[in-house]
Amino acid sequence: MDVFSDTVAPVYRRKGAYQRFPFQIPRIELTLWLDAEVTRVRNRMNVVSTDPAQSWLMLNGEGQHLTGVYLNGQAIHDYQLTPSTLSIAVPPGEFQLTIECEICPQQNLELEGLYVADGVFCSQCEAEGFRKITYYPDRPDVLSVYTVTLHAPIKDCPVLLSNGNRIAAGRQGENQHWATWHDPFAKPCYLFAVVAGQLECNRAQFISGDNLPIDLALYTLPGQSRWGDYALQALQKAMQWDEQTYGLSYDLSTYQILATDFFNVEAMENKGLNIFNSEYVLADPATACDEDYYQIASVIAHEYFHNWTGNRVTVRDWFQLTLKEGLTVFRDQCFSADIFSPITARLEAVKMLLFRQFSEDKGPFGHAPRPAMVRAIDNFYTSTVYEKGAEIIRMAWRLMGDEGFKQGMRDFLRCFDGRGATCEDLLCVLQRHSNRDIGGLIHWFDYQGTPTLVCEMDCDHQRKELQLTVTQISTNETPVLKMPLWIELLHWDHSLGRIVSQPQKLMLDEKKQTWFFPLRGSKPVVAMLCDLSAPVECDMHLNDEQRRMIILGAQDAVVRWLTQQQWAAVILCGLAGNANLSKQRYSLTGYIHTISRLCEQKVAPELLAQMLQLPPAHWLVDRFGGNIVALETARIWLNRCIVAANEHAFKRLLKNAKKACAEGDVQQRALWRVLYKQLLALLFNHFDEKEQGRLIRRCETSQDMNEQLGILDALVVCQPDKALQTLDALQPQWQYASRAMNKWFKLQALCHTKNSIERVSKLLRHAHFDVTNPNRVKALVQTFCEGNPRGFHHPDGRGYALLAKVVLQVDQHNPQLAAALIRPFLTLHNHPDEMAMKMFHQVAYLSQHQLSTELREKVDVVMESHVQS
Repeated sequence: MDVFSDTVAPVYRRKGAYQRFPFQIPRIELTLWLDAEVTRVRNRMNVVSTDPAQSWLMLNGEGQHLTGVYLNGQAIHDYQLTPSTLSIAVPPGEFQLTIECEICPQQNLELEGLYVADGVFCSQCEAEGFRKITYYPDRPDVLSVYTVTLHAPIKDCPVLLSNGNRIAAGRQGENQHWATWHDPFAKPCYLFAVVAGQLECNRAQFISGDNLPIDLALYTLPGQSRWGDYALQALQKAMQWDEQTYGLSYDLSTYQILATDFFNVEAMENKGLNIFNSEYVLADPATACDEDYYQIASVIAHEYFHNWTGNRVTVRDWFQLTLKEGLTVFRDQCFSADIFSPITARLEAVKMLLFRQFSEDKGPFGHAPRPAMVRAIDNFYTSTVYEKGAEIIRMAWRLMGDEGFKQGMRDFLRCFDGRGATCEDLLCVLQRHSNRDIGGLIHWFDYQGTPTLVCEMDCDHQRKELQLTVTQISTNETPVLKMPLWIELLHWDHSLGRIVSQPQKLMLDEKKQTWFFPLRGSKPVVAMLCDLSAPVECDMHLNDEQRRMIILGAQDAVVRWLTQQQWAAVILCGLAGNANLSKQRYSLTGYIHTISRLCEQKVAPELLAQMLQLPPAHWLVDRFGGNIVALETARIWLNRCIVAANEHAFKRLLKNAKKACAEGDVQQRALWRVLYKQLLALLFNHFDEKEQGRLIRRCETSQDMNEQLGILDALVVCQPDKALQTLDALQPQWQYASRAMNKWFKLQALCHTKNSIERVSKLLRHAHFDVTNPNRVKALVQTFCEGNPRGFHHPDGRGYALLAKVVLQVDQHNPQLAAALIRPFLTLHNHPDEMAMKMFHQVAYLSQHQLSTELREKVDVVMESHVQS
């Protein structure tokens, strides 16, 4: 046996270097003797060699104590062991390999592999956590049928769960018991899951379209089951939607969910046993608001939809991650549009793309949906992989039409059931069901950055013809990106006395393309990218009157919102003295008057609420550069101007919205509440002291989180000192619910006062703050750094030092969380030199320490990009 150390030099995996694994493992039997201090694992695999030239089987493994290796039942010692691999000399053909090892779940604070949190055994194996449980080829293209037996003390672990269906269970003496689970569907090891502990259970049942009963079970810590009913209802809706929309039925007799506070991501789609961050599953009216319910339903649906797009059909290699994630995000977006509001669902998706993914594209860590190379797989669970990937799938749907796309999806799932697929595989199958060039979309998966379209419009009044020319701006090496281009032609119709819109669905498949349209009446305005038909930016240089016509007259909600955001961006950058946009002319009066006219129209409440919001300062910096503090100050000033000019109209709308919140069905009330809360935040300082006091007292005594958050959000913006006082009063009420306390920390972080940094530093030592709880860390630290620009970007750089200190502390036990927290430093190049240098000093400070692979990769990228610039 040889033991040697891995190299410390960065190791990159490249997209084009994929090679099939030379062995198959059709069956695996796992037995775990669960113990918090030392868990024993026996891994018995049936292995088949598919390459006679391969006489060594290399398995991945980390952080284990190897206790035995057996080949066909006989102990062997002819193997090589490193800190990350186990290589074994094996015979040709088929053989049985058994590996025994020990792991320490209680010491595992990374929340990856098998760990113990709140006394519950829990696992997280995506992307490469299974290697921390046992030695195995930890890659997504090795699919096995799993049989898992769990042994544990009855007192500590009365509930024993794994993937699939429970096929046997029993007792061992007075204190021990066991359970065996079998998943009949071959899966990669990243979908393996184990849960064990003292848990409560909410149960429900779903009757499939084939009239088969499916037992639904939601497991929580004791005392939390009262918050689980909504998630089970959302799950039933998702199961019904997938049957009705895609003809996809669930394939096991049981579907199980665990809710835990100690989970790095939103949720994990392990086959038949989903593990959820409790933020995305537990809720009731006293702890959750409308936005929470929306997110819960969306995430529940997303993980359920993975049963087919991700589990039954998985990815061939991790470079294809966007295939399962982008496709499933698109599916959960469609689900949310159907059960909530199409406007809300689409605007939420567009906002994620505009404010997060486009910014990611412009940063040093920008990458294609299928990156050319990766160092830490966990770092590429990004907005680009998820949201950009979903937009690529949405373009295929637009080009094919709804029914053609669904037929193509059914064909794809049939062809690749039980296999790992690639993005090419999906587009190839979809192409069979389309009369448009779907295969040409493949270049989008490998394109890094946000494409720009330059649009030019010319009117020939003699020919009564409008000429629209669109040019793609991209590098010479990049193939032409094909995309659907949805537009509206708008003109003022004097006979009707209103704006008339003509929607047009175009296809852009050349670098430069021209279309001709007949002129009707006055000179038209072209509204580009209706519904954001492609994930691109559009350079069209509209004037204020053209923007006004689109905002007031376009049919499409997304293009109206995009136009309002872009107009507001020009004004805010001008107010803040941003040289990149200060030469563009703008009319503050024209913008405010347009908002006034908008409030007079019959606009959907959820759309009006979004159009009364100004773009966030962090996006303005990422998009145009500039001083973020000056931009945030400009946002506050512009909001005051808008309210001063529209106070009476806003108060009338507030009254109407309050009335509508108490009438109609549940969904309509929720949509009106969005508008009510936005207006309340704008108007709060325009109420007299008596009314403000009444609202604050109502907030402190209410048992309705929607009502409380509506008032608190207004206080945070308008009167942060009173917000802090109110939060202190609410702590005794909220401290018994994890979700409520996460909100408490988040609101504390958003309050900007002179001593914001000192307050956040003090909250890091609060009795209810736990640095090992990802939800708490994100609520306080991430919210402060990304949502409180005037606090975080303090002139002396103390906010940056605070973030670096926390990142370094978190990295010692949770690399994934640390790598997520560093995000504000990834865009330091967008800030003025003085700010950027202070941020860079903190990144340089981090680089001098021993860091995890995940954090080291991001720190190195920032260091290298700063040196190059």
